[in-house]
Amino acid sequence: MQIRLKPLVVVFGIATAVGVFSAPACVTTQEVDVDATERLRTAPPGSILTGAPLGLGEPIVVNRRDFIYALAFDPSTTQLAFVHHVSTEMELTVTGIAPLSPLFQEKLNKSEFDNEDVVFMGDRVVVPSRQGVLRALNRTNGALIAEVTLGEALLRVAVGKAHVFVGSADGRVLIFDHALSFIGEARAHKDEVRGLAVLPDGRVLSAGADGSMKVHTVVAATRPVARMPASPLASGDQVFLTHLDGKHAVATIRDVRQASTVISRSAVKRLSLSPPAEGGELTIITAEGPRSLPAIALGELRLRTLSAGDVVAAVCDDCVPAGAELVLGQDVLGRVTLVEDVAAGEIVARPPDPVASSDAPVPAPAPSTAETTAETTTTTPPTTTATPATMAAAPAALVKGAVTLETKREIALPGSANDLNVNNGHVLVTFSHEKAERSFDVHDRERKGDFPPPSPKSGAAIVDVDAGTFKTQFVNQHLGFAVTGAISADGRTVVTGGWDRRLLVFDAQTGALMTERSFSWVVRRVRCSENGALVGVAAWTPVNALNEGDSEPSMVLYPVALQSPSVITP
Repeated sequence: MQIRLKPLVVVFGIATAVGVFSAPACVTTQEVDVDATERLRTAPPGSILTGAPLGLGEPIVVNRRDFIYALAFDPSTTQLAFVHHVSTEMELTVTGIAPLSPLFQEKLNKSEFDNEDVVFMGDRVVVPSRQGVLRALNRTNGALIAEVTLGEALLRVAVGKAHVFVGSADGRVLIFDHALSFIGEARAHKDEVRGLAVLPDGRVLSAGADGSMKVHTVVAATRPVARMPASPLASGDQVFLTHLDGKHAVATIRDVRQASTVISRSAVKRLSLSPPAEGGELTIITAEGPRSLPAIALGELRLRTLSAGDVVAAVCDDCVPAGAELVLGQDVLGRVTLVEDVAAGEIVARPPDPVASSDAPVPAPAPSTAETTAETTTTTPPTTTATPATMAAAPAALVKGAVTLETKREIALPGSANDLNVNNGHVLVTFSHEKAERSFDVHDRERKGDFPPPSPKSGAAIVDVDAGTFKTQFVNQHLGFAVTGAISADGRTVVTGGWDRRLLVFDAQTGALMTERSFSWVVRRVRCSENGALVGVAAWTPVNALNEGDSEPSMVLYPVALQSPSVITP
């Protein structure tokens, strides 16, 4: 029986034959020890199944019609999350595992912006996007809890006890608190961050397409400098993202001619902003001259990890060019210095340089007696107009709790990194002979059966992080690109997947290849459950217009067959 969560989208069910994988005839399904599985089911939380790997049991097919990009088991191995391409959308699905019981399927973004990772975080599921958006959704019903837009492609995500770490396409690791407020970053690699994980002791591991793996610790940030990706508008202005209260992204430019910051009406509506408590107006410069316009309270304005404090802006559509929502005036530009880094395509923000004593403003002369008399006898009511002078003008400073990464060790990899997995403290990194990028040329050669030869630079390795060395390498096996790998909770089983459509299972202690499975297209991600009982595989499957869209399996769970398995309790 198959359960359809949505028509033509996801199919859940139990596979009835291994033959659906077109696996080699010599590949056999191994018997899974039922007694050990039952002992694990009734063992205390945190228990794991351990033993030397024999192979894989009968597969459980979760999906056979979509492109699956990434998957994650929750720590208790009761739920599975995966992101997949459905028609014109990227979507997130969370399902119970035993038995398969889909909880929700939620749209994320348009399919041209891949979602390449997913992770459980308490009662939430966190998903990054190449669209530049990081989202946290309720793991039970898919409701959006928080999201933040960063303006750069986000590829990988890992969760620590106090932080969420996100790897970007330009080699940065961005740091958030669990509420997804941005609090730090570090330039970790010279190319895409393809792997990100947190060790039990809190150290952060990153692996890049630049062929390096690094070990970092989280430290308090001390340099009040922020870099924001920027792009040109038709007006010639450089637009970048600022954030209100650390969460709501606003497309921003700067204009030194304006005394006050200006915001568009559409942004006011989108962000549900309100006038300041005292009301009032601000004077801004339009093409027709100065005008007094209603004021709006923006709250705290942040430029990445720099806070410019609370800001009040005037509402004016004519003053904001197309493609922007906010124009920073002298009220903010007096608190923060913005410099364009042309080579990097970024806007650099830092506090203003100290003003030399010779440049200090000259105090205004005291009013004459006549002027004083005139002011005290006037019958004009007091004005409520807000001006930049009435607002706090403290220079920009690091946000509370700002952190960064301090690199403690760098490990050279045999090839370009594609994946990084930490399970119960065991570390596995996956790499390929060259950067793995899907292209027409690569796809055309694969279609013709022309795969790159096996290489010592393609495969996976168990890493001794403290020594900076490899314990065991699993190379010269995949044809060309090895793109994903996972290690079991007991460290005795290693699983790798590649663009050669193969899933390989190794004995981690001997390095021996124990078994393999074939898929109809590329394998994208593999993961071992934290209790050691399952291997999850995310793959792409060719589109099948017949049979209501069903094709070959693309999301599969394999029970792991172990020799004389035992259960280890915490």
